[in-house]
Amino acid sequence: GIKDYYIYRRGYSEESSYNITLKLLPSDGSCHYEFLDTGVTQGSSYIYRLVAVKTDGTEIMLMEQDVTYGSPMNITLEQNYPNPFNPETLICFTVPEPAEVDLSIYDVTGRLVVTLLHGPVDAGNVTKRWDGRDARGHSVSSGVYFYRLRCGKNEFSRRMVLLR
Repeated sequence: GIKDYYIYRRGYSEESSYNITLKLLPSDGSCHYEFLDTGVTQGSSYIYRLVAVKTDGTEIMLMEQDVTYGSPMNITLEQNYPNPFNPETLICFTVPEPAEVDLSIYDVTGRLVVTLLHGPVDAGNVTKRWDGRDARGHSVSSGVYFYRLRCGKNEFSRRMVLLR
């Protein structure tokens, strides 16, 4: 019978050897595992090997996979959804590492309507909801608005339409 499953990883260079990166318990029958390898270098290639370990300790290789990790992801600011919207919309952005950000809404004259987020965020995807209200909690009128994301020296903006 099968006692364990292991995932091994090694660098792409010939002299590099496999290291155990994860020991999986025998499957519960779902046949679905997710594995996130956080110890990799961007731009590097690795070979992963999935093996089954029998109760007598012998290993059976089940799968081998080459993976190249890309360069660090960029900051992205998505189009709000829905757009046009009423009464609220979602604004999504992605940052590659923990960062201080400012996400604010402006009217067509450039006047600040409301700041949705000012402060630290974790790396990854961030979603903020805007309910069509200004900083005082009053509903704003129909029209074109802009949302701007500032993160370090980077600044991104997009246009959205509120239809009341």
